[in-house]
Amino acid sequence: MCAKWTESWRAPIQQMQFGEDGLVVFPELQKTVRIPEKDAEALRIMLQELGNLAGLAAYFVEPRHKSSIRVSIAGDGLLQYTVNGRWRPCFREIHCEDNWLEFPELGKRAQLPDNEVMTLRSRLQELQRLARKGAEEGQEGGQATGGQALWLVVDPGCVQLSSRDQSG
Repeated sequence: MCAKWTESWRAPIQQMQFGEDGLVVFPELQKTVRIPEKDAEALRIMLQELGNLAGLAAYFVEPRHKSSIRVSIAGDGLLQYTVNGRWRPCFREIHCEDNWLEFPELGKRAQLPDNEVMTLRSRLQELQRLARKGAEEGQEGGQATGGQALWLVVDPGCVQLSSRDQSG
């Protein structure tokens, strides 16, 4: 796995979509990379953790199975989640009822931790809003506009992280 850190400015992104065989699509950059399968879960976790820190993803441990669930913006109005770094198909709708998170299009559900229900519901609703807003504004294939963003450079097989914003 190639992951580099740089202090030079790069185009911001809000969207990343995971697929089979280590495929990662960055719609705003119009770039796709394939990472070695042995590194795929770790890199998905790293990317979604960065998204979580930027307010572009959510993370929780599902109480029943103790699985790490991460939800992020995938582009084209879609969201995507991973379970312990393993990718799942994209979806459009999240429903929260009591302490349950439902993915109706996928026929899946996850239990939210009791002490984080309100915070996670709020974050997940915001992610859904951001995903829809991105689709309405046609961000697919363009750069992220305003708000939170991650800075990445994607070269074949390599993700490069940047620490500065546009003013830097």
